[in-house]
Amino acid sequence: MVTRVRSTLICSGQSELRQRGYFDRYVAHLPPESREDITSLVAGVWLPIAMGMDHFAACEALGLGAAEAFDVGAASGRRIQESLLSTLVRLATGAGATPWTVLDGTYARLWQRIFTGGTLVIGKEGPKDATIALEDVPPARFAYFRNGFRGAIYAGLSLFASKLYVRELVERTTDTRVVFRVAWA
Repeated sequence: MVTRVRSTLICSGQSELRQRGYFDRYVAHLPPESREDITSLVAGVWLPIAMGMDHFAACEALGLGAAEAFDVGAASGRRIQESLLSTLVRLATGAGATPWTVLDGTYARLWQRIFTGGTLVIGKEGPKDATIALEDVPPARFAYFRNGFRGAIYAGLSLFASKLYVRELVERTTDTRVVFRVAWA
């Protein structure tokens, strides 16, 4: 089970909520006992998953639609993945890199930089199709988390494909697991 989350993930999401005018409502939904700790975070610190759950519960309480949560996740994902993937993008430009270039190892390293525990499972469904399963991840119970993570996947992998599709496999989602189907051209 995921036991810790990197504050960078939460700080990035908070920044996007600020830019979209949701921050005050977000703060109002945080539990009073963790409000100050969560709103004064700095990036790069490991936090107990309980703080992450408070963050994602407050985001869920905003009632954002799937498209807006996706957009927040995509913007956050671009910010978080920028340093890790930018080097890979520069090296791969013109070399025929595909989303498999990232999925074959890089995503596992990125996972370990964001979460302690849980499991990231990449499944090859075809030459241009994959599944990405996040297992033993308590925030999977929140639609906001699932849609935001879908956006983050899109942000990272779209750098390597002219068209990319990411959808949640709802029938395989539980309170601690979410599975995405990714296809590209």
